[in-house]
Amino acid sequence: IDDQGQPVPGIEVCALRHAGMNNHRPIVPAEFAITDSNGVFRVTRTPARPSLSLGPGQFLLAVVPTGCLLAETGRPHKALPLEGIVPTFFPSVTSFRDATVITVSGDEHQKGFEIRLRRGPSTRLQGRVAPLPQTLLPPVARVILEPPADALPITRVLNLGPDGRFMFDGVLPGGYRLIVPPTWRLNARSVWAEQQLPVSGAPNRTVFVATKPTMEV
Repeated sequence: IDDQGQPVPGIEVCALRHAGMNNHRPIVPAEFAITDSNGVFRVTRTPARPSLSLGPGQFLLAVVPTGCLLAETGRPHKALPLEGIVPTFFPSVTSFRDATVITVSGDEHQKGFEIRLRRGPSTRLQGRVAPLPQTLLPPVARVILEPPADALPITRVLNLGPDGRFMFDGVLPGGYRLIVPPTWRLNARSVWAEQQLPVSGAPNRTVFVATKPTMEV
């Protein structure tokens, strides 16, 4: 439901596998479901992915407006379902550290998980990466947005447009790291970039990312 108590249809609800905060990858996406017209969701197990799916283990339930997956490459651009909504975890808290851990012991049916979405500041982060080689080999150039150390550890990845432009919606305040991995190139030297990127929570921010050549050995 939204912050007014009304059902929210057509949004993703994520089941995040919780491995404990001392693990190198403490939280990873496991499964997701789309709410129906009444805001109801049902997350079920995918037998084809037993290592990440809803097998025995501990999980967090969350609505992440930008989606549950690690990467956004190959997905159509999605507008935020509700303006100003920030990631919200069961039972309706905005920090994954305060979320209730749900234990799954086997094949079972658990119900009654209600999430009231919360609002907060977020930023549309857009920019351009240049210069890029004129001819790129697959995979195309990408930009990676690594979250702050104390934030939900989901790294976001986008394919760069032909002109090197990119846009991340729903970026929460904090200190991020923006990375352009070395590009695959044809008859041109590979380039890369990395920079620290503080985000204040202003509605919009535009950045320019200058690449530099990789070393050759």
